[in-house]
Amino acid sequence: MVDAGVLGGAGELTDRAGGVGLKQTLHALLERITKGQAPQAFFAALCTADKPCLSVCNRSWRRGSIAYRCLVCEVDPSCAICPDCFQAGEHAGHDYRIVQAAGSCDCGDEDALSRTGFCPRHGAPLGDDGRPVYQPHLPPDVSADLNRLLSLCCRRLLADTVTALHGSAGDDEPEEAATPGGDAQAVRQLLLGARHGELRLVREALRKGASADTVDAQHHLRPTALHWAAQHGYVSVASVLLDAGASVRSENVFRQTALQ
Repeated sequence: MVDAGVLGGAGELTDRAGGVGLKQTLHALLERITKGQAPQAFFAALCTADKPCLSVCNRSWRRGSIAYRCLVCEVDPSCAICPDCFQAGEHAGHDYRIVQAAGSCDCGDEDALSRTGFCPRHGAPLGDDGRPVYQPHLPPDVSADLNRLLSLCCRRLLADTVTALHGSAGDDEPEEAATPGGDAQAVRQLLLGARHGELRLVREALRKGASADTVDAQHHLRPTALHWAAQHGYVSVASVLLDAGASVRSENVFRQTALQ
């Protein structure tokens, strides 16, 4: 487990006053938990580790598809199993029903289906004492650290949300006061172009004097035109805005830049 002081002192990273974006916070904390290893590689290795794990099929299907109820093996009368698990299991001679309601496969779940009805691919293997051998994918110490990380990030999200809502409720200024540069028509044109990838509108609005750092005051997150272009992947629009002087350091109410 990560030392208590490591994640315990990470509250400063989740504080808006620290000026650190939430994505940066998550990445920094995950690297502490994985001891510097790339998080994606770390968790992928856990998923592919060769160890006994509880395995429930959970394959889902839509209404009208075929699934099975084995009246001999079921523990829960709402239990159903997919065709693959039914055919691979030992159900020969059992009384069964075909169902066509939407659902998911319970093969491997001892609360729904008797172990004798499991197919070979699902269910925890038994040890020498006859008890199920179960080891979670996530080691207990990693699971505990992730729970603490989520708690920190949820506190950050709550603080950001409260700040954003208070700022929106207390803003009585006219739209033009929050959208620097250019007349109102040019400002609206610039934001519309950035939001929908209309390069012609963006260039025309800039020629009319709209600021490349124009803020969308009508949106509760107060993004800039560059935020909109980056969010939707409009590279050419973002390039024109940057050439016109748009700052990559401009932040929305969550203190996120267009790069985040």
